Amino acid sequence: MTGSEMQRRSRRNTVCPAALCLLWAGLSASLASGGQLLPIDAPTCAARNRIVMAEARGAGGGSALGRLVPTLAPDASRSERVCAGLIVVSLAELLFARGEYPDAEAFARRAVDIIENVVPADNPLLLTPLHGLARALIAQGKKTAARSALGRMNAIQSDLPGHRALVHQVTATLSEAEGRRPEAESGYLAALHAWEEAGQGGGMEASDLMHALGLLYLADGRLTDAERFLNRAMEIAHSSRAAMPIDIMKILNTRAIVYMRQQAHRAAEADFREALSMAERDTASGGSLECILNNYAQFLRHTGRKREARVLEERSAALSSRPVQDSLVDVAVFRKKGK
Repeated sequence: MTGSEMQRRSRRNTVCPAALCLLWAGLSASLASGGQLLPIDAPTCAARNRIVMAEARGAGGGSALGRLVPTLAPDASRSERVCAGLIVVSLAELLFARGEYPDAEAFARRAVDIIENVVPADNPLLLTPLHGLARALIAQGKKTAARSALGRMNAIQSDLPGHRALVHQVTATLSEAEGRRPEAESGYLAALHAWEEAGQGGGMEASDLMHALGLLYLADGRLTDAERFLNRAMEIAHSSRAAMPIDIMKILNTRAIVYMRQQAHRAAEADFREALSMAERDTASGGSLECILNNYAQFLRHTGRKREARVLEERSAALSSRPVQDSLVDVAVFRKKGK
């Protein structure tokens, strides 16, 4: 993305959706619910997931997918195929977190295909891949297809609160994309409550929802509420072993914008600095480094430090020749007019 393209994107007030966390807790709930009808060796599947995801973080989803070939062979058992499908969901979530939305969609569709060839269409095991597919579609503006995926999710009956949380989250995300902000807030809060009911109120799923609420409140000018939810999201991310660098970067980036709007310049700069430091170290952060450089530069210009801003803008311009996807929110979306 070139500098001029970024400027046009800023003028259109587009927002890069928040990065998604891996939903292995949700996958575990799916495994538990499906175990009565389809025996699955959950510990073995979880161990295989860890191996694949470790490779995926270092080498990309396509390379990691090769490890699933044996489980997708014609003679693979039904439980092996379900496990493979769930691992592909994890790969889709990782790709989404990196801002690679078309690939995330493709992997999520593949996961749906794998699992629905093993279980009935109303089996709760399909909720997690459909959740990943819907989120990837919404991120690309494919709302009609996302509504179709959500319709399939709503048709699946499950009493597990973790499953309800997945449905609430997609409903809220789609509502926000369609401009129905009150419904989005209600949906995010309902999803958060469901994760708390499931005993996951301190997990990355909840952190992701709190970040989504922080973004929503920021857009509405409810800065105190935004700061409160973002602070809690950060507490969870810092204490969670499941948190990826992008999870923390996205919260730092958004909270810095909140502080900027509150004229809390010292706090804003501290968050921008930490986010930038993390992005520089994380080689798999996608377009996060360029996004943070531009946001930090806009903050510096906002505070009258034009020379320092130009240094960051030059660094960003040097990165623009690489094809990347943004996975963080753009500060320009939330700047007040005249600022």
